[in-house]
Amino acid sequence: MTSARSPLSLALWLAVCAWVSLAGWALSALDSLNRTGYAVAVALLIPLCGWLGRGWRWKWTPRRFRRALPAAWAALAALVWLGGFLHAPNNYDALAYRVPRVLHWLAEGHWHWIHTHFARLNPRATGYEWLMAPFLALGGTDRWTWLPNATGYLLMPGLVFSVFTRLGIGARAAWRWMWVLPGGYGFALQAGGICNDFIGAIFALAAMHFALRARDRGAWRDLAGALIAAGLMTGVKASNLTLLLPVALALVPCWRLAFAPPVLGACAIAAAVSFLPMAVLNARHCGDWKGARYEQASALTVTPLVGLAGNAVALAAQNLNPPLLPGASKWSELVPLVFPEPLRTKALAQFEPDAFVLIEMQDERAGLGFGASLLVLWAASCGLRGGALRWAPWLSLLAYMATCGIGGVGRILIPYYALLIPALVAGVKAQRLVTRRVWLWAALGSLALAAMLVVLSPARPLWPAQTLCASLAARHPGSALVERMHTVYSVFAARADALAPLRAALPEDERVFGLITADDPETSLWRPFGARRFHHVNAEDTAADLRALGVRTVVVSSDGFEAWMRRPFDQWLREMDAERITTITLQTRAGRAPWAWHIVRLRDGAEATVGKRAPMP
Repeated sequence: MTSARSPLSLALWLAVCAWVSLAGWALSALDSLNRTGYAVAVALLIPLCGWLGRGWRWKWTPRRFRRALPAAWAALAALVWLGGFLHAPNNYDALAYRVPRVLHWLAEGHWHWIHTHFARLNPRATGYEWLMAPFLALGGTDRWTWLPNATGYLLMPGLVFSVFTRLGIGARAAWRWMWVLPGGYGFALQAGGICNDFIGAIFALAAMHFALRARDRGAWRDLAGALIAAGLMTGVKASNLTLLLPVALALVPCWRLAFAPPVLGACAIAAAVSFLPMAVLNARHCGDWKGARYEQASALTVTPLVGLAGNAVALAAQNLNPPLLPGASKWSELVPLVFPEPLRTKALAQFEPDAFVLIEMQDERAGLGFGASLLVLWAASCGLRGGALRWAPWLSLLAYMATCGIGGVGRILIPYYALLIPALVAGVKAQRLVTRRVWLWAALGSLALAAMLVVLSPARPLWPAQTLCASLAARHPGSALVERMHTVYSVFAARADALAPLRAALPEDERVFGLITADDPETSLWRPFGARRFHHVNAEDTAADLRALGVRTVVVSSDGFEAWMRRPFDQWLREMDAERITTITLQTRAGRAPWAWHIVRLRDGAEATVGKRAPMP
């Protein structure tokens, strides 16, 4: 994983990611985004990987893991993979819109702008969605969609070592950081799941790795690798766009290679797998290349001063949030108090509500995390070291902070951390510090905390959580803490298929349904994938519109119904000449009370009494 062969294994991984992303767009253009199309794409990928990997032999070096730090990271990586194998992916955002958007595309045979009032289904970046699509199309399951993240996690130590040493950090110090940084909570907790923040960190490291190699060696292959990795980095999330600055700066000395035919081909591939296709489509469909106007995301328009101050406080609070924090809601009330009064009012108004919220236990929302952050700050206190390439990622960070007020900034900036840290730990005294025994023990403690969180994670617990929580609840019926634990682990355990009772109540002889929902785990309704499909129903849709699509039955979430449909549920039923068949109450969020879901049937011969359905964009 970190041997001399590491660049080749990295090249193979990047080739697979780029090929799959290209295949998604190409098959969409051919109206062949389906099982057959992906079978052909995979068949063509196999000889490509064989050509790239010719002459390569895997070499296992167990002696490397006899030392404390690599052994601790290997144990952490094993826990990450074990969690992925034992538990179905249950990241809420993925189940609510990232997996469903792929299912909608596969049902149509191509990417399309989905008819929906749930805005996140359309303008977001498609990078991780294309990586998931082959699993959904060929296997009919999302069970293995965590593998791109988990495989990237195995490449992370070698990438950290390569980037750090090429940025002027000594080999001994870089060797220790290569095992410590992957123990950052966000890295370890996301690597076994299907969040799309972590994989951006691997693409960012890969882009800098190849860019710095191209600068040192002057090889077009390294330049091509840097371009493709940078494209993939922006393709998974638009918030990574500012990280193009350090990559571009590292590539400046390679400008003479830019016009070589292979490099021009790599530029075309990089553009195709980047955010550029979605930027073009967003501009076409909603007049805004970022899609913020379509999502009505006012948090993307913070004033620079407020953005810098607010994000600085949010980053500090979220990254120094202890692994376990009882009474997190009370601590959260103190965070905004660090602002002076005029700035506090503006920050609370311009940032999303959860921007300054602390959490009880670090999960997939974590950033670098408490342990790794303290180690970095300890090293940084020994003195900083300049250099344009080391400080360029900080300019990228400032550009992001000055323009965006999205909550969860600690998680969103996961791709930035590994590139920000070299400027803080490159000083001579800092490099001496990390070779001392006291720092080693602190680093091992940080990895142990990360391993504890991986074991305890409600998303993928590696202990009998439900059994023990149920037992504790029986013994301590009045304990709010025990009740909270039982609720959290129970909801997470069922989240991957949270709407199964609703799906079981649907008519067995129908395959096409309507759906009124937003930000709910829609994926559950589609299982088994390919057996049925759902069309989102908007406020302007009529019964005639639904009948034209083959819809006779509609699944309705009561949570937010009036906001989406602009009228009460009973009025909508009358206008659609529909009747409620059944109502089922379900809980899909640990922090929310259960709410009702209705199954509605259009009466025979029903016609709409409201306006005509707006045409698909």
